[in-house]
Amino acid sequence: MGFLLAIWPCDHLIAQCPDGTPPPCRGARPAATTNTVAVLYFDNASRDTADAYLADGITEEIISRLGQVGGRVQVKSRYAVRRYRGAQSEDPQTIGRQLAVTSIVTGSVRRAGNRLRVTAEMVRTASGDVMWSERYDRAETDVLSLQEDLASAVATAIAGRLLPAEARAIAVQPTRNAAAWDHFLRGNASLAQRTSAAYARALSEYETAARLDPGFSRALARIAFVYGVASWRSEPVSGLRPDSSWRLARAAADRALRSNASQSDNWLALGLVQVQLPESVGVARASLEHALALDSGNAEAWHVYGWALIYQGRDSAGVAAWHRALAIEPGRPITVAMLGLHEGVAHHWAEAERWFDSALVLDPGFVQARRVRALARLAHGDTTGTREDLRAGVANVPLREFGPALVAARTGDSAQLRAEVARQLAMPDSLDDPRILNVASGLLVLGESGRALDLLQRTRWKNTNFYVNMLVWPFDTLRGDPRYERMLDEWRVPAGAR
Repeated sequence: MGFLLAIWPCDHLIAQCPDGTPPPCRGARPAATTNTVAVLYFDNASRDTADAYLADGITEEIISRLGQVGGRVQVKSRYAVRRYRGAQSEDPQTIGRQLAVTSIVTGSVRRAGNRLRVTAEMVRTASGDVMWSERYDRAETDVLSLQEDLASAVATAIAGRLLPAEARAIAVQPTRNAAAWDHFLRGNASLAQRTSAAYARALSEYETAARLDPGFSRALARIAFVYGVASWRSEPVSGLRPDSSWRLARAAADRALRSNASQSDNWLALGLVQVQLPESVGVARASLEHALALDSGNAEAWHVYGWALIYQGRDSAGVAAWHRALAIEPGRPITVAMLGLHEGVAHHWAEAERWFDSALVLDPGFVQARRVRALARLAHGDTTGTREDLRAGVANVPLREFGPALVAARTGDSAQLRAEVARQLAMPDSLDDPRILNVASGLLVLGESGRALDLLQRTRWKNTNFYVNMLVWPFDTLRGDPRYERMLDEWRVPAGAR
């Protein structure tokens, strides 16, 4: 309960900007406060474009370390600066005004053999004057100390001489093994792609990092996170069923906590696993509250905590937690999209689409946001908009088989949908989610609610995300049906979440 006191009241929730993005809005930017900085993504100056992961990883680690300094230095999140990737040649004063910061850091990373050359400079946005610049030539095995030196130099240039606690916060090393760190950064680059194949690559990198340094708890937490996200979304990873992914996620989260119980992300990993089962949502809240006690600025923990609250029927508090995540890291596409999904459950279609539009402005390649927007559009009869989303990227997710058939059925031609439902039911493992949700939705659109309920009753992986899908179109057409309501009761869906 203590954490709910820190969440904004619901009458002060963030609104959207006219262009569909979250605030602060263009033309209504707040004035920059003292000691605020934005670290733009460093350019990859290597000949090998595959080295981009290293430039990104160094940038994000500098941002993370500056965030540990405390009140004397305020740094913009990686989400806030993401849209300026590749914009280092643009006027820093303009970028500074848009981001409401007093200084901008730019740089580049070049790998040549086993050497790294990193250049960086800080510009005062009010005047355009260079406040600090440096070039570092190091062995690639010195990348960890290089990141510490960069973060320390930036913090000192902004705030002056660092306090002992600030210097210690910047100096904390996630691992002492440079090779393990390199694999960790490669894993992060794959995880950001959010596809089943990318999840498998990320797992391979994180597991290699953990083998090289068994005490590298951040790598263990990321292993848990990848398996946990895959099981939560019922997405295949390395050929595993969702329940198998969940068990591996739980084991990795436990290992991470045994390695280091003082890391916020390790408690987040455990909370992510626990929140997936209706019977353990309560303990998930406790784990996530522990993560937030260790780091109240952990936006991902606020995001998952929001789900835990919503799964318990505390919708207003859950939505407020998502807004808290956005206040910490403006421009988080996944959080913006989930606000849209929440509006869709309430049948607020116009508002739902605005949030999905925002998520896609922030990340045009965000397939999940495009998928849920396609369903929201189809729910209220916008078949033209649905076709646009299908053409624009839903071909990479399970809706690809049912999307065109559902659109045709909504316009009066059910032949294609009937054929697709029959084809899917004849396939092996037809009870696996998300395929089962597609088949059941097809049956509902065809008016065969009894067969749809039979199918749903037999599904083998009923996690909390499954029942969220059961609350949106076309499953919401079953509201009031005694059998449907009993099913939700059996799955421990709180009345307040319906």
